[in-house]
Amino acid sequence: MACFLNKILKPLTLKSPYFISNSIDFVTKIKDKKLKRGCSLVSFDVVSPFTKVPIQLALEYIKDKLSQDDACKNDKHKLDLQDIIMLVEICLESNYFQWEGVYYEQLERSAMGSPISPIFAEFFMQRLEFQIINTMTSIKFLYRYVDDV
Repeated sequence: MACFLNKILKPLTLKSPYFISNSIDFVTKIKDKKLKRGCSLVSFDVVSPFTKVPIQLALEYIKDKLSQDDACKNDKHKLDLQDIIMLVEICLESNYFQWEGVYYEQLERSAMGSPISPIFAEFFMQRLEFQIINTMTSIKFLYRYVDDV
């Protein structure tokens, strides 16, 4: 089910203005950028993004993105917004894994190894970026590749 949902959700993640696909894309986007005296260029690395994403905040952002997009109006899957959200919630709440022969249930956050965790983390990062850009006008540009900002 998580793989199926990835096919629906992945195209939405690629629409972020802060998304870069690789280092060549990054160089292309910054080559004409000019920094004024006193500006700083910084880099951040998000640590363990899958296991630290607040599920409810990310779900709210996914709902917003889906409601603004035609992803729910697709003849291939015939699911509406509520169906997709329900399936995402089921995937996120059904996190079982095995370690050293013992089965565990992960009760909070998204699980490492789950096919939906990268997409979920991506949506949360996008939500965070929009909040930062909207509140900090001193940021001239921001780009991110996976968990590197």
